[in-house]
Amino acid sequence: MLQPDKREHYVVDRTGEKTAVIVPLAKFDEMVANLKDLALVAERAKEKRVSLHDTRRRLKKDARI
Repeated sequence: MLQPDKREHYVVDRTGEKTAVIVPLAKFDEMVANLKDLALVAERAKEKRVSLHDTRRRLKKDARI
């Protein structure tokens, strides 16, 4: 049985310049998840912050903790 190659492979042009990269699917999925997380952080960057104290108070009031 062939073992999956866990390394990146670069595609180069005739001059030796890297033009593309082939990554294992698991690594690609990890990269996509990280990009989604970063996009969410960017979207929410301007939202009002809520202190831990206020959050705990609200959760107690709603009987969640």
